[in-house]
Amino acid sequence: LRCGRHFVKVGHAPYAKLALLHRRAMPAEGAPEAEAEAAAVEAPAWWSTEGSPGGAEIEAEVAGARLSAQASEATPDPRAAFHQRLFALLLRYKTLRGHGFHAAIAPAVWRVLTSRLGVGFEAFASPLNCYLPTFGSGFSDVDGAFGSSGSFFRLKPAQLASGSSACNPPFVHAILDAAAARVEELLAAAAAADAPLSFAFIMPGWKETRAHASLSASPFLRRAVLVAAADHGFCDGASHQRADPLRASPYDTVVFVLQTERGSRKWPADGRFEAELRAAFAASVPLASAAER
Repeated sequence: LRCGRHFVKVGHAPYAKLALLHRRAMPAEGAPEAEAEAAAVEAPAWWSTEGSPGGAEIEAEVAGARLSAQASEATPDPRAAFHQRLFALLLRYKTLRGHGFHAAIAPAVWRVLTSRLGVGFEAFASPLNCYLPTFGSGFSDVDGAFGSSGSFFRLKPAQLASGSSACNPPFVHAILDAAAARVEELLAAAAAADAPLSFAFIMPGWKETRAHASLSASPFLRRAVLVAAADHGFCDGASHQRADPLRASPYDTVVFVLQTERGSRKWPADGRFEAELRAAFAASVPLASAAER
């Protein structure tokens, strides 16, 4: 996509995923209906459409994108509103430049979190790297048209009073510390209300941070899983324009599972969960050939 001297890039599959998110959030402005009904977005389009929920819808959107690109310039593009919002979104994240801050856990890890812990909300994501269609992000002005609930720090407590969420903040000390403090506050409120609440908090193994210290000592901590840097990878923040989505992790990663009493009974973080989680992280190590590119 181009506007004047500015241009942004996005691959076919990420384009399709973003089109589905936009249609879900802005049905009046969405692209024309594809042949397949897009009922939900349950898997990351930029990873793989083969065998994934929503795969048929994604393939249909890819086909639609190609047809749109081949259309005559004299023909009004029914996707114009979507393309304008998409351009603003991509330019915002391109301007930030720090792709590492937008890295996400890999789909294999997400499958464990959703199946074992019932995770249904991403506290820190973007339309580019979200796995779930319900997520919080930093820029509601451009992300909102793709389904963002807004900043995790500005969500009302009632919106996070129960349920299971994943919290993978940008790896910045101040943000990690603030996110950990908010999670503790929400858990305390849920415990007082006897509500089931669960957070899978993903962060580097930085013991010097307040976040690591507070979560390690939290009364809500049910399990902490430390994964060595060499034993896992992440989805690159620029995976929407790369052929190889995975990148090596520069740090050890720790996953804190924090839950109220009712949350721990509903979504037990037991030994089987940890074993599956470690195996999923191991599956996200980038191939040597991809790391060289």
